[in-house]
Amino acid sequence: MSICLHGGSGGRVIYSSFPILLSPPEGATVSPTPTFKLKATDPDGNQVKFRVEAKQGGITKVFEIPFVASGAEATYTVPSNQALIDGQWTWRAKAIDQRDAESNWRETRSFTVRRPTIAVNPTSLSFKVSQRAEPISQTFRLTNEGNSAFIWTVTRNENWLTLKPTSGIWGIGPSVNITVTVNPSGLSPQTYETL
Repeated sequence: MSICLHGGSGGRVIYSSFPILLSPPEGATVSPTPTFKLKATDPDGNQVKFRVEAKQGGITKVFEIPFVASGAEATYTVPSNQALIDGQWTWRAKAIDQRDAESNWRETRSFTVRRPTIAVNPTSLSFKVSQRAEPISQTFRLTNEGNSAFIWTVTRNENWLTLKPTSGIWGIGPSVNITVTVNPSGLSPQTYETL
């Protein structure tokens, strides 16, 4: 192993291959469950694992990424039960080989966590129909203004109302038009409201 520093008896062995921090890049905006990507080349060709440290104020989270081949890209997605809160974070990482030799911490980078944001337009729909009228439809638009894709669903709570489509996988940026159809058949004359 190419060694740049020996500790005393029983001390750590530090080697010279810092991890390369690939993602998230400096200044990125990410979801609460970001994916960290990094790699390191071990001087002896041993497998390496990584320790990632993310900080925001007094909060520190440490994530361990299992061994990968020397020089291979390692990825780790923060699980939902450890999701990061909104705001600015810094992160750094170190590499550890199979002999427990550790690199120093790589310099820190920063990223911002922002939860998915959905814009609805219009925010309400109003239908005026006669008792025996044919079903009528209107649409509203959902726009993903966040920075991550997610699975979405919409549901109805009245039998006289139908929605289409009702679910999908939503990418970053695009809009989805939802068609709302009201069927007045069988309804008595009055005002009906639903959420």
